[in-house]
Amino acid sequence: MMELLQQHFDTAFAAPDGIKKLRELILTLAMQGKLVAQDPNDPPASELLKQIEAEKQRLHASPSSPRRRGSSQSKPLPPIRPEEMPYELPQGWEWVRINEICHDWGQKIPNAKFTYIDVGAIDNKLGTISPSTQILDATDAPSRARKIVKQGTVIYSTVRPYLLNIAILENEYDPEPIASTAFAVLHPFASVSARFIYHYLRSPIFIRYVENTQKGVAYPAINDGDFFNGLFPLSPLPEQHRIVAKIDQLMAKCNELEALRKAREEKRRTVHAAAIKQLLDTTSSFPQACPRADGEQESSSSKESDLRSPSTREQTYRGDGVSAHGWNFIQQHFDELYTVKENVAELRKTILQLAVMGCLVPQDPNDPPVSELLKQIEAEKQRLHASSSPRRRGSSGLKDLDSRFRGNDGIKTKSLPPIKPEEVPYELPKGWEWVSLEDVSEKIHYGYTASADHSNQKVRLLRITDIQDNKVDWETVPGCNARKEEVAQYLLADNDILIARTGGTVGKSFLVKGINVDAVFASYLIRVVPSIHMDVRYIKYFAEGPLYWRQLYAACSGTGQPNVNGTSLSQLLLALPPLPEQHRIVAKIDQLMALCDRLEQQIDAATGKQTELLNAVMAAV
Repeated sequence: MMELLQQHFDTAFAAPDGIKKLRELILTLAMQGKLVAQDPNDPPASELLKQIEAEKQRLHASPSSPRRRGSSQSKPLPPIRPEEMPYELPQGWEWVRINEICHDWGQKIPNAKFTYIDVGAIDNKLGTISPSTQILDATDAPSRARKIVKQGTVIYSTVRPYLLNIAILENEYDPEPIASTAFAVLHPFASVSARFIYHYLRSPIFIRYVENTQKGVAYPAINDGDFFNGLFPLSPLPEQHRIVAKIDQLMAKCNELEALRKAREEKRRTVHAAAIKQLLDTTSSFPQACPRADGEQESSSSKESDLRSPSTREQTYRGDGVSAHGWNFIQQHFDELYTVKENVAELRKTILQLAVMGCLVPQDPNDPPVSELLKQIEAEKQRLHASSSPRRRGSSGLKDLDSRFRGNDGIKTKSLPPIKPEEVPYELPKGWEWVSLEDVSEKIHYGYTASADHSNQKVRLLRITDIQDNKVDWETVPGCNARKEEVAQYLLADNDILIARTGGTVGKSFLVKGINVDAVFASYLIRVVPSIHMDVRYIKYFAEGPLYWRQLYAACSGTGQPNVNGTSLSQLLLALPPLPEQHRIVAKIDQLMALCDRLEQQIDAATGKQTELLNAVMAAV
């Protein structure tokens, strides 16, 4: 059995949760008597029970024994029914109740300085108690500081037991230790190993028992009665020691595997990050490294090999050997680097950053310059300003179209000053310009203040929480008590971009598409209405990339609850290419994001197969 188990360490190493499952298997086999060989010369568990009973009698007869004061573990135990036994034990083992193999030390109210052991002092991975436990005066004793514990005692947190806050008091404490009443206290009799008990309490067998017995959902707990009524597989004492030694040996190997996997994944992330950094740093320092139109036309049909092929690398980074080196490294090690989702996520960020640096598609000298685009945008703004009704909204009642911010705060801002050279993050390709988000938007303003009303669906109220993974299920969006004509200026339309302005989702954006209901947006959202002369998806991709997030975080106020206001949002710098190039960039991003989707699907499929293989191996063992 052990040879078979050790043969599959590599399988466990490959699967995403393989080492965790391997630990569970080790403990399961141990508690089934399958981890080490039985020795017919070992005294059977029935002899241990006789020794335990004799020790109980001695403790009970002792004047200082807590058992004379009425321990919670001293109640008569019900006989074990056959249907309670999870599996058949090897010869020489016996099923007993936990209460039969241990005792407690009673409780007391501290009357002098003491060492307080609460649940927070447990290292649930190592099964140890923090060396920095509290030493308290009796007058400062918490009401839960009651349970007496000693060296060799096993403590088990019965509150939220899924956290496995279990430990052995390996050392003596001065002043005396007192544990929280959140613990079940198990001091083993001399014929039982404390570490064998510890490993059993962490085994899948006992965990399943607790899960089936505990009460509560949000804050589950198992009471002492049910805990001590649980079954325990009592093996001969020499075999307990052999089992514990073998568990410790195999768990140490699991630790080594975990450390090796962590180091390998960290190295992969570090190497990938270094290659990406070199790529971005050299590209921003050498704009000539970015693609340029020189007679080659980029194919509109993409294959998954685009990012891997040398031809793509040469086209994308022609003109600078240093930049090409970073991309060359990624291309050569593509299959190794992109086997973890963290690196795919970084690749997505890099694509978005290269896009706004002008390094994702070639520039075309025949494109009209951005200066012409800005003139068109400004002319449209002036036309809207002079118009009596807003474009695309189809409603009356919207006044002061030049007010860029509207809502609870009533914010209005003056025209933004010109962008200074020292403010720009990097040099742009010829034909591009740095602009503010306001420069390319018809309007930026806060949402409508109202309470959600699920009984009124005439006008829906879109909230931050209704936006999940860049999607909205409009059927679940509540209504609000407002007449349509009162909220005309807040009605959503296709191509609106909504941005969360507060809380944990601050900065997250949503592009409205295919809306077929009357809906307004809540006051914790900011709407950006892009100019009709912009590719709205270029702005949306900008709002997902590193350049946007660096600026947004810098503009946020507050620490516990970060916020960004409309003024700061309007001043974010945007790298603006000509409109035809915007379309080409969006098409290329779509193509490369689809590749990233496929990479993640491949990772999921590979890890799924590894998990299936591991499960099959575990079942065979």
